[in-house]
Amino acid sequence: MLTTPKNMFPQLTEFRTRLKLNSDAVFVPVLPRTDSVPDNCTEDVERQVAECGGEAVLGWMIWAWPGIMAEAVFHSIWRSPDGALLDVNRKADGEDRVLFLPDPKLTYTNERIPTVRVALRDHPLVQEFVHTADEFDAEFAAQYGRHFLGAVTLRGHLLELDQRKNELEARLLFLAR
Repeated sequence: MLTTPKNMFPQLTEFRTRLKLNSDAVFVPVLPRTDSVPDNCTEDVERQVAECGGEAVLGWMIWAWPGIMAEAVFHSIWRSPDGALLDVNRKADGEDRVLFLPDPKLTYTNERIPTVRVALRDHPLVQEFVHTADEFDAEFAAQYGRHFLGAVTLRGHLLELDQRKNELEARLLFLAR
């Protein structure tokens, strides 16, 4: 479902507006380090900078569920000493490029940075899914804090939100066809 968009899309403007950015999104090739672990972008980039020079570039990796929604997820990529951008973090789904929106205002302090979502279709199910996913993220942060980066057993309202999200996702699979 969520994948790197094939092309730029109009709702990128909404991400730029909500995140108060002037920068443009760019496609960045993925060439993971041999010691890379998915979802550990900051550590991978720190090791790359220490070994090869260059610098970390913080921003947002854009994922899209075509015709449904898109997400901007915090991400770090490497700028080589010659200025080339490269994603050195392994992708669990094997993506070979990412759509990246640089954000010079971002800093990373080992805290979870909330995902930003936008609907790609004006449909009540899509709106409810985006709202429920945002509510889940806010509730998770309230219960576990922004410093929490491990696995949890969901309970109570958080479990209900997760189940609702899964139900909506299943219904959206039919809408996406």
